[in-house]
Amino acid sequence: MSGPKGISYALQQEVLERLRRREESLADLRAADSRLQGLITRCDDLGHSHIVAASLRAGTQQPGEETPTDVVTARAVSVRKSVEGLSKQLEDTLALERRRSLSASLGALAAQLPSSVGAEAQEVTVAKPAEVIAEPSPGHNINAERARVEEVLADLKMPVGDLAVLANAAITAKPLRHEALLGQLRSDVRRANDLYDRAAAVSHNSLGLTAHLEDGELPPSIIAAQSLVMRIDEAGYSHSLAESVADAEKNVGDCLQRVDQLKSVRDSERARAFVEDAVKESFAALGYAVTDLDPTVTGGTVLSAPSSKRHGVQIAVDGSEIAVRSVRIAGPGDGASDMAADVELCDSIAALTPLLGDAGVTLRRIRSVPPGIVPAPVVSAGKATAGRGAVETAGSSPSGRKKSTRRLGKTL
Repeated sequence: MSGPKGISYALQQEVLERLRRREESLADLRAADSRLQGLITRCDDLGHSHIVAASLRAGTQQPGEETPTDVVTARAVSVRKSVEGLSKQLEDTLALERRRSLSASLGALAAQLPSSVGAEAQEVTVAKPAEVIAEPSPGHNINAERARVEEVLADLKMPVGDLAVLANAAITAKPLRHEALLGQLRSDVRRANDLYDRAAAVSHNSLGLTAHLEDGELPPSIIAAQSLVMRIDEAGYSHSLAESVADAEKNVGDCLQRVDQLKSVRDSERARAFVEDAVKESFAALGYAVTDLDPTVTGGTVLSAPSSKRHGVQIAVDGSEIAVRSVRIAGPGDGASDMAADVELCDSIAALTPLLGDAGVTLRRIRSVPPGIVPAPVVSAGKATAGRGAVETAGSSPSGRKKSTRRLGKTL
């Protein structure tokens, strides 16, 4: 027999692994759905909404608490495949669009120039030729040089943008300069494509952050990073692109580190919530019933006892201990009835141990206060009107039981 109790516990490894798999599957689905919605927005903003299937616009079916983890995982895989398919379709569409625009703009430039250019050809400063400069040839065919420039720019993964100046110079330059400028153009295209790939990774990772952060928690820099590729698609290459990509990479990297720390806190809260649910369900199996008293007011969940209308049990769970005590929920109290409530609680704890073990919670050391030492406090919708007792944990107070802002869900 005893009064208030503090019971240390441990979650079985199998349960911890199941909780981990569950949250990873949910996070994967949230990230995939965020990337899909971002891709649909990109298609719409770039004027290619017609390539988005109606089924994709209908949205991803969100799992419920009872949705099996395997189903959640399969749904995430399906959404990722949709993202890959739509992304390829958009990239192919944009590439075709760029080739047409490039051909038209370079063709217009060539039409304004004579078929050959002599000594008066435009000079452009080249930092370092990327290729060995060939011997000059007599005469210069604008259409032939335009075709070579167009072939180089065809590999560019974004609109020409600021590279147009170099491209035009390569077309109009004297033969010797043309080879040097064409080599520089090839080098710039490779560098631009590398920046584009890095920008795509930034957008991909920043959209994935919504799996762990709510909209209101996303910093403005991350929201901007989510649309980085789309802005490049619209504006094309710029000389400031390298700086923009580097800044975005740093911002996303910093946010990923903060998310890793937040995930650790939420993993602990998820485990604590699992134990609290297991304790309540185990007490319910013994005939107790959860009352409608607010745990943030009473200091813990209150359950009515099966053999008394005046007494019940209050439980509060933190990351390492379950606090349990008898409480009065109605009527005047007296020493004898309080003692009887403590005896009933003691018997219930003995029966609770195997039930929690079956749920994956192993009870360890029990700290107890002798019966009758601490009067059973009265709890109501307003507050607890007596002392909280000698056994108390961090989870016994409203501040110690603050819920995570993420959706935890059941993971059984």
